[in-house]
Amino acid sequence: MEFSKKINTVINADSIQELDTFPDNSVHLILSDIPYGIGVDDWDVLHDNTNSAYLGNSPAQQKAGAIFKKRGKPLNGWSEADRLIPKQYYDWCMSWAEKWLRVLKPGGSAIVFAGRRLAHRCICAFEDVGFTYKDMIAWHKEKAPHRAQRLSVVYEKRGDQFNTTKWEGWRVGNLRPIFEPILWFSKPYTIGGTIADNMLENEVGAFNEKGFFKVYAHT
Repeated sequence: MEFSKKINTVINADSIQELDTFPDNSVHLILSDIPYGIGVDDWDVLHDNTNSAYLGNSPAQQKAGAIFKKRGKPLNGWSEADRLIPKQYYDWCMSWAEKWLRVLKPGGSAIVFAGRRLAHRCICAFEDVGFTYKDMIAWHKEKAPHRAQRLSVVYEKRGDQFNTTKWEGWRVGNLRPIFEPILWFSKPYTIGGTIADNMLENEVGAFNEKGFFKVYAHT
């Protein structure tokens, strides 16, 4: 499909591969809810570690029963291979971030919904290919999809009444995920120029503050 025919058109394709058909400096904005690399689903596993605990596959999860069916590995992992997961997520982001940089107009923005645990790896990848990291927006959620497990429940299932009482109120795992980071990057504009000059040339780089308030008022 010719690029001119893609304007105002919904394209159903692999977004990473499709970017190869876009000319340089042709896109005003990229907004994407990328995989977070936390392995909640198979499509979110972005590493080559075969020692999987996702979807209840580990022996420990199977032994514990349904309560751990959706829980993944502990953050500190079980092996050196587990510790490579954040680095491999960074490598995955690096594999396509440069394509984003190429197709965006100078001053154009990339808005990325990211997971809290590996957002910093995404930021580093974008900075390393040449993006400017501008800011982070917090999407505050009224309800958390899950909460950390109560430590007392673990001891109760073991029949340890002493520690069940001693550790009442304590939890294991992460804090409640009541916010989601939204990362804002921009493609650098001409060195020595200004955003005002870039707006005249490319019509991107500044933001419509009144438009933000109008959207917020209707949500």
